[in-house]
Amino acid sequence: MDDKELLEINKYCSPYSLLVVTAQGILLKIDCPFEVKVRIAVDSFKKGESLIVQAVKMDVCYTLVYTINGESYYYYHFFIMIG
Repeated sequence: MDDKELLEINKYCSPYSLLVVTAQGILLKIDCPFEVKVRIAVDSFKKGESLIVQAVKMDVCYTLVYTINGESYYYYHFFIMIG
């Protein structure tokens, strides 16, 4: 993905929401703040701990990161809790 493509995508995205597809194929928009559970222990967070995501961003390699307590963490450390 080049910078032009990234700019185009960011025109339609917000750092305060996330689009996800459920296992049933349903597209959902999740607004921040939303709850996640720690899947893989990271920093001082323990597996199974519930946390709140304040914002969603991408790093320079286009990997999704969540802002939690003012710090950025890769999405794959967490499960999104819906409902």
